[in-house]
Amino acid sequence: MANNIILYYRYHREKIKRQYWYQYHLNYLRYFEVHLTEHCNLNCASCSHFAPLADEIFADIEVFERDMNRMSELFHKNVGMIRLMGGEPLLHPKLLDFMYITRKAFPNPSTGIYIVTNGLLLLKQKEIFWKTCKDNNIRVSVTRYPINLDFEKMVQTAKLYGVLFNFDGTSETEPIKTMCHRVYDLRGSQDYKKKFKACGYGNGCIFLKDGRLSTCGLSSHFQHFNKYFSKNIEVTEADLIDIYKSRTAKEILRYLANPIPLCRYCNVQARTFGNTWCISKKDIKEWT
Repeated sequence: MANNIILYYRYHREKIKRQYWYQYHLNYLRYFEVHLTEHCNLNCASCSHFAPLADEIFADIEVFERDMNRMSELFHKNVGMIRLMGGEPLLHPKLLDFMYITRKAFPNPSTGIYIVTNGLLLLKQKEIFWKTCKDNNIRVSVTRYPINLDFEKMVQTAKLYGVLFNFDGTSETEPIKTMCHRVYDLRGSQDYKKKFKACGYGNGCIFLKDGRLSTCGLSSHFQHFNKYFSKNIEVTEADLIDIYKSRTAKEILRYLANPIPLCRYCNVQARTFGNTWCISKKDIKEWT
C-alpha cells in the first residue's frame, strides 16, 4: 500500500511538471472551464461542483464576455480547450449568447469549445441551438448517466446538423457514468503541498469565475458547501488569481502550477472511484 501511494505521488508530480513546462514555455493554457449555471436539473450525489447544494444562479453575460476577452488578451487567443458547463449549462436562457462570445474571443479553430451537459434538455433544443454549434465549431459533450434518455437519438441529431458530439467522462469499457467520492477533511489538516502533487485535478481542471482563475474548481465552488452545511471553510485570496491584476500569462501559469492553501482540505488518498451513480440526498457524508 505504501509503495502504491509513493507511485501515486510521483506520477502526478511528474504530470504537473510536464504540464507546467509545456504551458509556460509556449505561453499556452491547455484548458479551462467555466460555469453558465451553478445549479443543475439532475443533482448527482458527491458532485464535485456541489451543484445539488447550490442556489439557482445564472452566469452574468457581461461579466462572462469581459472575462473571455481578458483571457484571450492574456493568452493571445492561445488556449487548447474551453468547457462551458455547470451545474447544467442548457438551463441558461442566454446559452446561445455565451456560445457566440466564447468563439468570438477564441476564433482559432484549434481551440476546442465544448458544451458539457447531462443531456436532459438536449433533444428539446430548437434548431437554432444546433446551427449555433455548427456555425461556431462547438462540440456537444454529453455525460451518459444511467438514466432513461435516448442517447442514440442525440448522436443522430448531432450528425444531422453536422455538429461534433462525444460522450464525456466515459469509455467503451465503461460507457455508463459512475461516481467519484472526493473526501474533504473539514479540519484542514492535510499537507497541502503533498495533496496537490497527488491530485489529478490540480493544474488539470483550471476554473474561471468572476475574473479569477483557480488551479481546480474547489476554490470557486466551496461556497455552496459552506452555505448549505453552515461550515466556514475559508477560501482566501491566495486560492485564486485575478486575471485583471495579472500582467502576463506566465505569471498566471506559474501560479496555477503550484499548491494553494485550500489543498489542505482534500484527503486525496481517501477518494474512491467507480461508485454506483445515484441522486444526491444532500447528505454531508457524500463529501466527507
